[in-house]
Amino acid sequence: MPEEPKIRIGTHDPGPVASSVCSVRDDGIEARTSPPAGGSRDIFGSRFWPVAHARRYAVAMDAQQMRQFAIDRVEALFNRGELDRIREFVTEDFVNHEAWDGEDPGYEGFRIRMQRLHDAFSDMHMEVLDVLVDGDMVAYRAELSGAHTGTLLGIPPTGRPFKVQQMHMLRIRDGRSSEHWATRDDLGMMVQLGVINLPGA
Repeated sequence: MPEEPKIRIGTHDPGPVASSVCSVRDDGIEARTSPPAGGSRDIFGSRFWPVAHARRYAVAMDAQQMRQFAIDRVEALFNRGELDRIREFVTEDFVNHEAWDGEDPGYEGFRIRMQRLHDAFSDMHMEVLDVLVDGDMVAYRAELSGAHTGTLLGIPPTGRPFKVQQMHMLRIRDGRSSEHWATRDDLGMMVQLGVINLPGA
């Protein structure tokens, strides 16, 4: 059984921030609306309300919820390919700072990215190895594997398997990711796929 991903909590505790109202509609989709104006701000500029208001207008994700959100996002979108759930995991104005051409901010741009990955890599699987939470940011180290059986960015399928490690960082807003950054071993992947040959190899 794979090792349970570790979580480390940073020194920036967002405190009792009320960031959204959460409810479940008849169709099962969780709806979120902005809280009312007012409240106070902590030293980080985050708005918060007295306990009575916090209970009524929901409480921001705590570190454990952010950790689980990152893992659930990977499991649903990368491992199970449930692209119809993208709106559950990204905001309407979501920005992927690692976007490829044609992947505009928002739901559709991210759907295009995920579809490209699933079309290119059969048996794609991402395993989350470590999770770090600090304020409104959650970062995770992961291992991505699969087989290159479809075209990716003009590169024809090689049929070869690959396994590389990556680092991802998400900014969380209203219970979803609003921004994404990543550091990936794309060179290592291209070498494993035989697309790039290293000198002396």
